[in-house]
Order: sequence, then structure tokens, then C-alpha cells
Amino acid sequence: MNIYLKVICTVLIVSLLLSVFILNQKEITSTSSHSSLVNTSTISSANNTIPSEKISEMVKIPRGTIFINATTPEIAEMVLLYNGTLQPGDSLSLYLHPFVEERCNVTSDVDAPHVAQVVMEQYGGLPDDAVLTSNETNYIEEYNENTQRVEAKLPVMTSVSYSRTINGTPLVGHVDSIRLDLGDNNEVIDLQKVWRTLTYTGQNAHIIPPEKAIEKMQNGELLNDDNLLSGGYVGNIGEIGNISFAYYEKSDSAYEITYEPVWVFEGGESYGNMPMTFYIDATDFVTPAG
Repeated sequence: MNIYLKVICTVLIVSLLLSVFILNQKEITSTSSHSSLVNTSTISSANNTIPSEKISEMVKIPRGTIFINATTPEIAEMVLLYNGTLQPGDSLSLYLHPFVEERCNVTSDVDAPHVAQVVMEQYGGLPDDAVLTSNETNYIEEYNENTQRVEAKLPVMTSVSYSRTINGTPLVGHVDSIRLDLGDNNEVIDLQKVWRTLTYTGQNAHIIPPEKAIEKMQNGELLNDDNLLSGGYVGNIGEIGNISFAYYEKSDSAYEITYEPVWVFEGGESYGNMPMTFYIDATDFVTPAG
């Protein structure tokens, strides 16, 4: 009987030790697997973005020098490339009533976005990627030359405008847009729309860092007006205070275009205090998807 009890006790002790061993092995395996996933995710994230950075330097361009004092955004190092085509209904231009005309019951700027959404239902609806950019009431002013004062401000219409983003990235250049001018009792004075049909090209653009874009600017490589880099005032021509990333739309009338990834440098000229914008091709190379 004692021998029997000893055997049972021995079996129980061995089972208990084996259970503890198995449990510890599971905890070790679970901890190791979780750590590997976190590290892989961190490395992947770091390799797939161009980090934000502060740039503060004088840059020589063909016209003179520009002081850059801006912080770049953190962006993906690879973006999708899209074509845009003008399909039936993508472009619309309606002029229904006179612009400059005093009106007594102009749509308020607060109500204008909702009214615009209702109006657009007649023309295919407001696109999902439309972003409200402005809604404001426009006035004509009655000016008294004797007193040299504005005697009255008379409402003529309320304008509401939308711009487009592609996967959250804004457009620059000849951008897709929608604009409505609203008069009395929500009547439509005019409606202007250019909103291309997007098609993924099946290609991805690998993006250059901002420093490479600055080198292109120094060499005069711009997608917009190269007069910004040649002729006119020479010397310290201005300061860049904002750097952003966007898709560039080079035409608002061509049947088909490619939305080109660009670095956008914005600031003001020292001479004449005029705004200054540079669009610089941000594509390093292109690869097929997959």
C-alpha cells in the first residue's frame, strides 16, 4: 500500500513539474513572437517614410539667393501614380444669372455648403474626395466720394468652393475644383466644375528627399513658370517659409494627364512682396505595383 502511494505521489509531482515547464515555454514563445512583430513593424515604418526635418539655409538659384526656413512634412517614400481623364460630366460650366446684382435674400455663408451639396445632386453628386475650401458672401460697396466713406455693403451672392485630395494629398497647379455662386433663395447664379476621373496607373513613384528637391531648384528644374528663376530682380529675392508635398496637375483642359508628385516650396519675394511658389518634380524612379 505504501509503495502504491509513493508511485502516485511521484506521478503527481512529475505531472506538476511538466505542466510548469510547458507553461513557461508558452510564455517564452509568446513573448518572443510579440517582440519580433513589434520590431518588424518599427523597422518597416521607419523604412517607408521620409521623416520631417527643419531646413534653415541660404540657397543659390539662377536669379540670386533664397533663404529657406521651414519644416518639411513626414511623408511616405513611395506613392501611387494616377492618370486623370475628362469623361462626360467631369467638366461643367453654367452661367444662369447676372453676377453683380443687388439681392435681398442671398444664401448665407453658413448654409451655402449644404445648399451646394443639394444642387450637386443634379450633376452626379458632390464627389467623396471633395474638400470645402471656402464659403463666403460677396458684397458691392456704396462709396461716398464727399465723405470718402463706405456708406453701405450690399450682398450680391455667396460663393462656395471645393478642392480635391488624392489619398489625403492635395493638388496644386491647374487643380480639379468645384465652385458655385448662390443668389436669392438658394438660386444658382453659376456653377463651374472640373473633376477628372481617376485611374490608378499600376505604378508607384519613389520620392526624393527635400534636399534633392533643393538641388533641383538650384539647377532651375521647375514644373511651373521658370521665370521665377531667371530675369527680373537679382539678389536676395525672398524667403521660403512653407514646404509641402502634393500632386501637380499641369492642365485643366487636356483630355488626359498624370498627377505628378511634387515638393512645393512657398514664400514671398523681397522685391515687391509678391508670393513665390516652386513646384519641383519629386519622383526619383517609378516601379510597377506588386
